[in-house]
Amino acid sequence: AAYAPIAIRVFGSIHIHDWVKLTMVRSLILSKLLFNIHIVVPTKALVKRIGSVYMRALRRIHGDARCAKTDFSDLQLRMRMFAPSVDCLMMRARMRYVRRLLCARPRELLAVLAMPSARGKLPWVAQIQHDFCHVWQHVLPNTPYALPDPMADANANTWSDFIKGAGGTWDDLVESIYFCESIA
Repeated sequence: AAYAPIAIRVFGSIHIHDWVKLTMVRSLILSKLLFNIHIVVPTKALVKRIGSVYMRALRRIHGDARCAKTDFSDLQLRMRMFAPSVDCLMMRARMRYVRRLLCARPRELLAVLAMPSARGKLPWVAQIQHDFCHVWQHVLPNTPYALPDPMADANANTWSDFIKGAGGTWDDLVESIYFCESIA
């Protein structure tokens, strides 16, 4: 609903700079698409559905609308525009939420998240561990911070203390998470 009225007039306009258009995509479209996405374990279908709306806006900005013959795949277009994938944006949202959880420490929620399920860890907890692994493997090596393997339960307190104490550093690390690849 937010996209249709401005699709051609704004995103297709040659008189508006691309950075302004991308800012509008973030504020008008992604804010609605990604609302509360941090509490969801995304499925391929969900990522595909959200990604299609996001890519429609990026294609319009690039001047490569899907209704015509396209020269670029979604991945190539995101790489060309230096735009992260929806998967990346979701991971950033989850990592910001983890910090809020650790700082607020809601006892009931933390107790539920710590409980094992019949199949091991709860799906959301497993997703967060996967996200931590991505940060550990792809983001932290480019920083002066050395944290232990996030998959080892013995290292959970080290990660927790770092996230709570890092403040703006954690926010900067989260914003530096960047990849264009998507599961959809």
